[in-house]
Amino acid sequence: MANPTPVNAPEVAAPAFLKPRRTAARRGAAAGPVLALDWDNQTLRVARAGGRDSLEGVWTTPLDWPADADRTDPGVVGATLGRALARLEIKPGPFVLGVARARVVLRKLRVPPVAKEPELTSLIHLQVARDLPFPAEEAVIDYQVERAAAPAGGDAAGVRWPVLVAVVRREVVEFYARVAVAAGGSLTGLGLGPAANARGRRAGGGEGAEGVTALVTLRGDEVGVDIAAGGRLVFSRGAPVAAGAALVPTAVTECVRSLHAYGGAEPGAPVARLVVAGGTGEEAALVAALHGRVAAPAEVWPAAGLPAGSAGLIGVIGLALGAKDEAGLPFDFWQPKAPAVRHNLARLRLLIGGAVAVTGLVAALTAREVLLRRRLAVLAGVNAELAEAEKKRPIYRTLLGHATVVGDWVHGGRDWLRHLAYLSAVLPGSEEIYLTAVSVDPQGVIRLAVQARSGETLARLDQQLRAAGYDVKPVAINPGANRFGYDFRSNVELTPTAKLKLDLARVKPPARRADDASLDPRAWKRGGQ
Repeated sequence: MANPTPVNAPEVAAPAFLKPRRTAARRGAAAGPVLALDWDNQTLRVARAGGRDSLEGVWTTPLDWPADADRTDPGVVGATLGRALARLEIKPGPFVLGVARARVVLRKLRVPPVAKEPELTSLIHLQVARDLPFPAEEAVIDYQVERAAAPAGGDAAGVRWPVLVAVVRREVVEFYARVAVAAGGSLTGLGLGPAANARGRRAGGGEGAEGVTALVTLRGDEVGVDIAAGGRLVFSRGAPVAAGAALVPTAVTECVRSLHAYGGAEPGAPVARLVVAGGTGEEAALVAALHGRVAAPAEVWPAAGLPAGSAGLIGVIGLALGAKDEAGLPFDFWQPKAPAVRHNLARLRLLIGGAVAVTGLVAALTAREVLLRRRLAVLAGVNAELAEAEKKRPIYRTLLGHATVVGDWVHGGRDWLRHLAYLSAVLPGSEEIYLTAVSVDPQGVIRLAVQARSGETLARLDQQLRAAGYDVKPVAINPGANRFGYDFRSNVELTPTAKLKLDLARVKPPARRADDASLDPRAWKRGGQ
């Protein structure tokens, strides 16, 4: 442990954040009455403070632990405390608890003057983290600046502040928080047991201006030696007491060892007095046993002015009164001093770059989704048109066929309609013959399918077509029964020749019969001729 500052060193003005403030924003006095709890394996100790240096009451009661209870389980511990409070008719509420010395790592540091508390906290965290017996991420760190002192010769540039740093594991803080909840309340402060002992000793013996005081606390299972200078904790040791071991000899041995350890670290600040506190009944015997073993005089705590029966309540009284001090608890693991926030620029740039990349990716995916939806809508429309077109495919095929015929006629270079009109004039009348089909192939050959009343009519048809200027393929006459009396059938192929002159003025078609119904649409529907 580093050498602390001698109590008689010249003081240097401390920064404003180290001075008690009545309206401290973060760690000031608790609002309303404070209920402090302290317990060991047998007894619960309770103190309630309503104001600074003002106790409303102190209580003790045995703890009724369940058989085979796991006393490391916060639920079991809290439930046991809750039952004890119910017997005392004390309503649970916000609790102030204290961490025992055995669970705390104490370190003494000297740090250069720092203008702002968060920067000082960051500096202390950096120095302490290198010496912890567990990972720094698991640590809860708080500290107390003991005194700002100038070095010999008055060189203010060499000032170093002595700092007592207390560290607990985060799981310890979580344990006490769960105990408070299981007891029916909540945690509002978590102090350091030795610092609470020092504050409680001041309640029974002034402000500690008499110099360095060693406070010896006796419990059934532990002996603690806490040394305070100027009212502030500067040294602390604790030793367990084995079951069945004599308490006084163990306490004398621990006192002598602790005073020697402190004396080696503080040669210029000897202990001026010893104060023995506890509720074991062995306190007076310890004072007598220390006589002659240590140089400083010893006395039993408390002094006059404290409630009767408070001999073993020094720690819980210190917790209650410390929580009501203007600056709050000197060590508070529930609300530790916060270090300055350090910005990792490289990491910040990486995060910003990642955020920009993610934003760009999201924008690209969104644009892709919009475009994909538009294309899918177009595809759906095209598929609908295609389905509609598939329904009309037969109609399209018919139209294409007709268009092909018309195109062939047009590109053939002949006026085939005039040919049809000319043929209508040169063919015999419908009393003798009628056509069932007319077609023209790409080579310009006209094919006629005819029905005639007699073979002579078909033979005469051949002569008439040749005379009209057509080259006629020999006609084949076939019998073909017909309900209208046209019992002969033939297919005639005509090829227009060069001497063919389509002079419609020189020919006259046969007159239409009076009963001709070929132009009546109703006859077409009935299949009439």
